Amino acid sequence: YVGVNCEILVNQCSMIVCQNNGTCINIATNPPQAQCQCLPTYTGLTCEYSFRACTSQPCQNLATCIDLSLTTYQCLCPNGFSGQNCEVNIHVCSSNPCKNGGFCTEPTPYYYICQCVWPFYGQNCQLACDPCLSFPCRGPYSQCISNPIYFNYTCVCAAGFLNPYCTTIYDPCSLALCRNSATCIRTGPTTFACICPLGYNGTYCEIQTNPCTVYSCGIGGTAITTGPISCQCQCPYSYYGISCQLNVCNANPCQLGTCVPNSNLSYTCNCPVGFTSIMGVCGDIDECQTIPGICANGGRCLNSYGSYLCFCQTGYYGFNCETFDPCRSAPCLNGGTCVNIPNFRFRCDCPALFTGKKS
Repeated sequence: YVGVNCEILVNQCSMIVCQNNGTCINIATNPPQAQCQCLPTYTGLTCEYSFRACTSQPCQNLATCIDLSLTTYQCLCPNGFSGQNCEVNIHVCSSNPCKNGGFCTEPTPYYYICQCVWPFYGQNCQLACDPCLSFPCRGPYSQCISNPIYFNYTCVCAAGFLNPYCTTIYDPCSLALCRNSATCIRTGPTTFACICPLGYNGTYCEIQTNPCTVYSCGIGGTAITTGPISCQCQCPYSYYGISCQLNVCNANPCQLGTCVPNSNLSYTCNCPVGFTSIMGVCGDIDECQTIPGICANGGRCLNSYGSYLCFCQTGYYGFNCETFDPCRSAPCLNGGTCVNIPNFRFRCDCPALFTGKKS
């Protein structure tokens, strides 16, 4: 009450705040009072408490309570517990909380730890890292591409390197594509060339060719196939050798003479006058020894290189002293004229004022 004589009744609800849509009611008592009239699901002096199934906290072991109606509820149990109110203790790892291959351990009751495998992490290994963060592709200029769906990666290698980590050097010759005993040569990171043996060509030396097409037999020689990859030269007259490069007369064996090849790869020397073939060489002939009396009429023979000289007796001349001329020695003196007369004789016709033996 208020007023000078406490004659005025105060509204008691002005001093109470009813929560959750509660209604305040004044009660005529002495002294006067006020009371909150709550909705059916609330209680308390000011309707501050919710009157539901979970209000009594039936869920144990830190479980979460969910109201299903005014009288029913559901407990969401943490790992390691079960039962209507999560009152039953179980092993936390038995529910396989660790995902993606993680290993579950229980260091203490009701508590577990997941040991995750790469690239997964998180409380239950439910999250995945980018597998390329560990730089698995170790080759030069390699590129890692992750696959978020399968939590793996692929290495894209530079030219000349192989998977899985781009660390193996690629040898293009390891494919053994060169055939017929060809030699493989690496020309680049991924390229090669085949060096073909005689008788084959093509990219892989797979084409057999006529070996004689690249066989040189010199001037006038003919290449003849003697096998799949062999060839032989048939040489012309007077030539011989692997490529018909030799001639029996090339070395000028006759020296001063002319070399004439024979059919059996031998030769004959046609020597000039005064020389004869001696063991395949043109040697000097000693005419004084081989031709007796070559200098006639008592002439004396002297051999020379390729020829000879005759020193004749008085009255004889000619290359071989074969001619007699008594006047050749100028026997007539003082301007006398020598005249040949029969029987190898001469006479002198003397000038005036001279006389003497005339024959």
